[in-house]
Amino acid sequence: MDAEMKQMLIELRNSIDTLMTFAVPEWISVADLARSLQKDPSTIRKYIKNNFEPGTQYKQTAKNGKLLVRKDAMLQTRMHYA
Repeated sequence: MDAEMKQMLIELRNSIDTLMTFAVPEWISVADLARSLQKDPSTIRKYIKNNFEPGTQYKQTAKNGKLLVRKDAMLQTRMHYA
């Protein structure tokens, strides 16, 4: 791969990262994530609890007990089930 193509790919990746900052919320519910992946919420919940840190990458709300996932963990989960 030549240097020009490599530079274009780096710029594209940086642009996508910038867009993701604005387009994706900081926290997303497991139900919404499961719906977007077309998977059962219990499957996603189990994967998240087994692979990520509680409190930093996911948390459970005190109000209604929903499991919320941080953006970085959500992206890793999407990549896992892609």
